[in-house]
Amino acid sequence: MAKPAYKPATATSKALNVPVPVMPEAAKKETPDGAKAFVGYWVAMLSYAYETGDVSKLKALHTEECITCRTVPEKIESVYEKGWIVGGQLKAERIELRSQAIPDKPILVAQIRQSRARIHIASGSGKLFSETNNGFAFQLWWTNSRWFVTDSKLIVS
Repeated sequence: MAKPAYKPATATSKALNVPVPVMPEAAKKETPDGAKAFVGYWVAMLSYAYETGDVSKLKALHTEECITCRTVPEKIESVYEKGWIVGGQLKAERIELRSQAIPDKPILVAQIRQSRARIHIASGSGKLFSETNNGFAFQLWWTNSRWFVTDSKLIVS
């Protein structure tokens, strides 16, 4: 049986059958390449959350200390309580290791492009956001045989 076809969100409906990102095998390793792959996966899960409103898997990828990691899913949930988001997909275009002074807590930077987005509220109102291309810093932590984001900050806008 064929999978139902992916349908992006429109002005009249939420996205349907959005493919769930799969964590790459590399992201499951305590290596510099594993840390980079994990940041790419985190960005893919954030993009999935923007498109679907499902933040459950994204929330499992950070520690409580990461304020950005807590507040962004809360904002996405708030939007999806009243409507949905059209566009807003994210793509990590470049991810670099910046510091590994503490081996299990590397710092990485990523150039992240987000497509233009429009929030649609069921009442008919909404808000438009322009495309962005920003740098973000991520601090990770390897614990319990997996990576977590412990901090994420905008560094270039």
